This record gives sequence, C-alpha cells and structure tokens, in this order.
Amino acid sequence: MKILIVEDEEKFQVILRLYFEKEGFTVFSALNAEDGLEIIKKEEIDCIILDRMLPAMSGDQFIKKLREKKNIPVLMLTAKGTDDDRIEGLLLGSDDYVVKPVTPYEVVLRVKAILKRTISNEDIVKFLDMQLDRKRFEVKIDEQKVNLTKAEFEILFKLASNPGVVFTRDQLMDAMTSDGTIISDRTIDSHIKNIRKKINRDYIKTIFGLGYKIDKD
Repeated sequence: MKILIVEDEEKFQVILRLYFEKEGFTVFSALNAEDGLEIIKKEEIDCIILDRMLPAMSGDQFIKKLREKKNIPVLMLTAKGTDDDRIEGLLLGSDDYVVKPVTPYEVVLRVKAILKRTISNEDIVKFLDMQLDRKRFEVKIDEQKVNLTKAEFEILFKLASNPGVVFTRDQLMDAMTSDGTIISDRTIDSHIKNIRKKINRDYIKTIFGLGYKIDKD
C-alpha cells in the first residue's frame, strides 16, 4: 500500500514515515500541498495523511483540488479541534479527522481502518503467489507487476476468483467488458495463451470439450 504524508512539521513527518514503513507501507511525503499534488499525479496513492494548516495552499484547498479528479481516502490532521472544525473537515471530503497532538501509532491504526473500509475484498483476489487488483487492473506475482491487457485481466480475474470452477468460452466472453470488439472462441484461446505466457505459471488448465479453469494442482 502506498501512502502520502502532506505535513509541514518535518520532525513529525519523519516519525510518521518510520512508523508506516515499519508496518510495511510505501511512504511518499511532501512539506506543502503543491508538492503533494505533484506526487499524486505520478503515483497511485492509496491513502493521504493531510495536515490542515499548511503554508501557501491550505489543507482545505488541497482536498478540494484532489476531489476534482481523485477519490483517494484522506485522514486530516489539525490543531483545530472544535466540533465545527471537525464537521467542516469531514464535509470537505476527509474520511477521518484527528486533532493534534496525536501519537504516530494512532495515525497508523486510523489509516488501516480507513483502508479496510474503502478497499472492498471483492476488488482484490489472491491465488497462491498471484494477486489481482480490479480497481487498478493490476496483477502482481511475487510482488512483481505483470502487464496484461484489459481483456486478459478480466479473464484471469474471473478464473482466479473461482478456483477449480470450469468456465466455458462463452462464460469468459461474458466476463470481458464489451468495448465493441468482436469476440470469438479463438479470441478467448488467444487471450489464454497470452496470459499463460505473461504470468509464466501453469495455473490455467484446459478442460477439453468444456473450457478453462484455474487450479493449483
């Protein structure tokens, strides 16, 4: 998981980074909102820890710009702790609102809770050493990315979501998002061939006369 810390208190930012890295997160950081927005353009961030009281562009302005294009969950940190401040922060689009001072470990726990709520188990499928993320159309094997086309991903996701179940070619055609392309039995066979080559695993089995299944045996 990738998180972004946008915090102008450098000492606190460093401490937060250490805590999150210890928990296995990949951490990006920025001392101001402008740099934070640039990082978001380049990286697929899963959650943002945002200080509301930032120099130049405020945390409020940051989250407004963020929500124009992205729906990344945000934990807002602030010294402003009245009920009105909390309500305002949540109305801006933050997913949680924490008043300083706060311990770094509490921030970690709150971020984990946000991610648990926002990432559906239906969007992530794991099969042996392979993980598929439907929101990102991303496949990883042993933590290494595998580049699949959208059609290849949809087929593999369908199979990996139902290990041991045999799918006909027609059923796999239905699993593919229609973009106007004409799909045939041979198209499915070609996609399966490409998937096998790219993942470099013999997980996909051909069941002659029926179709395909994914299996560890």
